[in-house]
Amino acid sequence: MADPESKTGHIEQQPVPGHTENIPTDGSDDRRDDHRQETAAPTASPDTKPGNPPGSQSDADRTRSPD
Repeated sequence: MADPESKTGHIEQQPVPGHTENIPTDGSDDRRDDHRQETAAPTASPDTKPGNPPGSQSDADRTRSPD
């Protein structure tokens, strides 16, 4: 007779090909920068960005007295 827990127990699936290569299991990232597929965004600080982001108040709005 088969063990009833074997039907409901955890079944480990095979990894999808192409989705698991070179993934470190210890949480570190051993890939070299020239092998990365994503590109890094340039750093932008509030001093170097023109204007204000949408939804933010300008200095004139903050210093204006209420009517």
